Amino acid sequence: MGIGKAHFIREAEAARRKAREAKAEAKTARRQYEETAAGLQPRIDELSREADELAAKFKRLYEESQEHYDAREGGAAKELAEEGHEAEDRCRRLNAEANALRRELKGLYDRYENLNREAARFEEDAETAEEQGWLVRETDVTGFGGSVAKSNFAVEEFLDTFPQGLFHKIERIEYRAAHEEYENEGAEGVTSRPNEFSRKRKIRIFPHDDEAHFKKTISHEIGHVAFYEFLTWEEKDRWAALAKKLALAGKRISGYAWNSNEHFCECFSTFKVEPQVLKKFDEEVYTFMEDTFKSLPK
Repeated sequence: MGIGKAHFIREAEAARRKAREAKAEAKTARRQYEETAAGLQPRIDELSREADELAAKFKRLYEESQEHYDAREGGAAKELAEEGHEAEDRCRRLNAEANALRRELKGLYDRYENLNREAARFEEDAETAEEQGWLVRETDVTGFGGSVAKSNFAVEEFLDTFPQGLFHKIERIEYRAAHEEYENEGAEGVTSRPNEFSRKRKIRIFPHDDEAHFKKTISHEIGHVAFYEFLTWEEKDRWAALAKKLALAGKRISGYAWNSNEHFCECFSTFKVEPQVLKKFDEEVYTFMEDTFKSLPK
């Protein structure tokens, strides 16, 4: 069996968690940048103004020095040149200090931007994982947070253990805490028939007291899909003969196996959840279900 949908759901959830963490870090980084900028920018502006003034000053001093040099006034030219060098050195130091502060701010802003890009990458990873999961199984699983399974993910993990071709015919598997008015209140699960709006079936699962029985009910309802959508007429005839044989012998896998189709689904679910129980019940039935699972599209 290949990688299941639950694997990709787990990957998507991990990626989204990392995206949330990166966004939170980015928010902190942005605040740190803004607070630091509020303190440093006035100093940067002050240093830049002073450096600009000094740049204008040393350029003027060099020009005056050149004029005196051209006039053969060497002493004055030297004095002005030295004053220009001092102004230029001071200008360079101020620019260096301002640039160091700018780099500090840029580093903080770059961190903010990198975290945003990282969050976006994680979001893309999550979307890719979700798409890969849907390629494995398009069936929507919903509402199981309030069930004995405790989460949709737990159900997805269980569904991964079935032949995946089954789910091409199942649109949705959902949990309901209560029955609709038209539904049998004693039913633990129901499977819809295809209709003019959808050729796929929908499965509803109702409250259970324990997880093992819960899984058997899901398997039972999937068994209806297997029987009606995937068994050949030859396989259905073979099952009908076997079910008749069981009935004549007074053998039923459970009290719910009241007709041939329900008996199939009960045996199907028992094979899935408690195979040894089915094998002990009837070797021929066990072999039939083993063959059925092997024949279902992967």
